[in-house]
Amino acid sequence: MEVTPRLPPLPAVRVAHAHWDSPGWTAGYTCARTGEFSRGLETCRRARALATDPLHQAWADVTIGVVHVEVGDAGQAIAHLDRGLRVFIAGFRAGEQWFQLSRAELDLAGVLDACGRHAGARELAAAARRGFATQGNAHWIRRTDVALARQAATGGS
Repeated sequence: MEVTPRLPPLPAVRVAHAHWDSPGWTAGYTCARTGEFSRGLETCRRARALATDPLHQAWADVTIGVVHVEVGDAGQAIAHLDRGLRVFIAGFRAGEQWFQLSRAELDLAGVLDACGRHAGARELAAAARRGFATQGNAHWIRRTDVALARQAATGGS
């Protein structure tokens, strides 16, 4: 019998650190990847509620969107990814946040492509690639190129 590992509950305490809420959405994503979708969403939503600044709220929204991708709920995935992406675009195009912006663009592009919204998907994937190129992030450039090739191969060209 195969046993899926379970994460212990996260303590509901605040830690005096700039990224204290990051473990919440990371644990939520991990729960979703191991099949604990309800727990994953609950954990991500708690991290979102506890986040005290727009960047962390946006990153939690993006992660909630990614969990909805895992669940197969495209409507919720698009809503949350779009909400987080709008914050990144509006105010976080510099420094470390470039990665989050580009990653959110790529995640949302994948969901839009799967929903048949190919033009929007191509536009976002191209923007993500430009962002990863600006960062010099070869790994994510390759992942984006794979996504763009997949879009082209499945009719999204």
